[in-house]
Amino acid sequence: MSERKLIRRCLGLALGLLLAGAIGDVSAHRYNPARVEIGIKEWPVPTANSHPHDPAVAPDGAAWYTGQNSNTLGRLDPQTGRFTEYPLPTRGSGPHGLVADRDGAIWYTGNSAGLIGKLDPKTGQVTEYRMPNPLAQDPHTPIFDQRGILWFTVQIGNFVGRLDPATGEIRLAPSKTPNSRPYGIVVNSKGTPFFDLFGTNKLASINPTTLEITEYTLPTGARPRRIAVTPDDVIWYTDYARGFLGRLEPQTGRVTEYASPGGRNSQPYGIANTSDGVIWYSESGVQPNTIMRFDPADSSFQSWPIPSGGGVVRHIVSAPGDDVWIACSGVNRVGRVSAAAPAVSVSAASFAAGSVAAESIVAAFGSRLATATEVAKTLPLPTELANTKVSVRDSAGAVRDAPLFFVSPTQVNYLVPAGTANGTATITITSGDGRISIGAAQIGAVAPGLFAANADGRGVAAASVLRVKADNSQIYEAAAVFDAAQNRFVARAIDLGPEGDRVFLIFFGSGLRFRSALSTVTVKIGGVDATAPFAGAQGDFVGLDQVNALLPRSLAGRGEVEVVLTVDGLVANTVTVKIG
Repeated sequence: MSERKLIRRCLGLALGLLLAGAIGDVSAHRYNPARVEIGIKEWPVPTANSHPHDPAVAPDGAAWYTGQNSNTLGRLDPQTGRFTEYPLPTRGSGPHGLVADRDGAIWYTGNSAGLIGKLDPKTGQVTEYRMPNPLAQDPHTPIFDQRGILWFTVQIGNFVGRLDPATGEIRLAPSKTPNSRPYGIVVNSKGTPFFDLFGTNKLASINPTTLEITEYTLPTGARPRRIAVTPDDVIWYTDYARGFLGRLEPQTGRVTEYASPGGRNSQPYGIANTSDGVIWYSESGVQPNTIMRFDPADSSFQSWPIPSGGGVVRHIVSAPGDDVWIACSGVNRVGRVSAAAPAVSVSAASFAAGSVAAESIVAAFGSRLATATEVAKTLPLPTELANTKVSVRDSAGAVRDAPLFFVSPTQVNYLVPAGTANGTATITITSGDGRISIGAAQIGAVAPGLFAANADGRGVAAASVLRVKADNSQIYEAAAVFDAAQNRFVARAIDLGPEGDRVFLIFFGSGLRFRSALSTVTVKIGGVDATAPFAGAQGDFVGLDQVNALLPRSLAGRGEVEVVLTVDGLVANTVTVKIG
């Protein structure tokens, strides 16, 4: 067998499994970021100047929005990026707010036509419900309660409304305060709707049976624009006029205010909460608009700019999995805000925690890292597979795209880009659907790891044997064979042969090519020092390194022995070979 064929065969024991996504044991290693990181994925809507006003999420996970200027409702499949637009029957109806019911029908407010509409996405059929009072000309924001009753606000008309989908009956209750402009609306755990009065400094609730309204006074000058309700039935609101995030305890009337980091003119607007009790909102007066995260547990804020600028984010909704959806009206986009999931990067050879090196092969583990499984088929390696990308920000602040070997939902194998500086690097994995996973990797000059035949970082080495006869002829042999009964590779006994033979163990790893000197490379086999005439890049495979070690004849008959490699004082994972 030729040298090249044998090397390829030996690498098939480990590197082939690596590229196909063999998974090591990383259960003890988790990345716990000091602060929450997020990813913001935006999609331009198909119709120009559609002015997407409000977002919603349907039971099937699709995102919906109102095309206020295009008189449409839009549906986005986040997995594929495909849009479907549904024209509305009443011309110029000005769709504003929307919400999905349990069956996936989409209900919307016709803000310019005095109506509530219901769209059946399966047929495209729209049913319209006209306001019974002509003064209720501008239905604003809809929400369903636990019984399936649709509640909605009427801003200029100064009403709160109730629509029973079973009968089509609409009942309207006038706000207690004139010109108070009912705006956002939520329903608490007891089925009571709460709404904010943007025209004054009040929030209010409405008895779902009697339609009696109770008002709650906020600090002077407050103008609540949107509201959210957490599982403890606390009401949160954005104070658009004064630049505050506010908290109301309805049972006591106690109000707590938090100055928004963007300042008095930050104009907090859309707001939502996720299942962990965290509050998300947008500062519409800051350019670019920001996504704000407020953690009530420690009263801490975090802020991120919206990549497109936002164009005023008027409404925010949360979705299962704690994603947050936004509609960016002025820039004609809808977006998803996802808290970054943790991803841990380890040597793809050893699967051990610790450092990795520039130009070494790394395996990253996490969840939802990619939307599909794909293996690189070309050289140079691509920096995108299945629309998944990996970026490496090194300690010097340089950001580079990483070449990719393999991607799957739970594992991504990549090459640390050439030139990556030593120190702590941030690894960001962006999947095809825009989800972000982030982890830290410590980059060292060397980080030796050895491939194992069973791609688990331990046991039988992924290695070949070079036998040099007394006449200098060369024979290549495998150091492992596949045992079908065990469904794994096992060691093949290495015969050291007659006295005149020199037998070299050629084993493969990653992360050692930038050793400071060959003299810093030591190999012990079965506790016996073995001379290593070569340690460096393998040459045929990207990121792969190779070490050649002369097997001491004193090992003859030892059986299974450990191979311990040390490079620049760093010890690689231990693998084994069998000496006959």
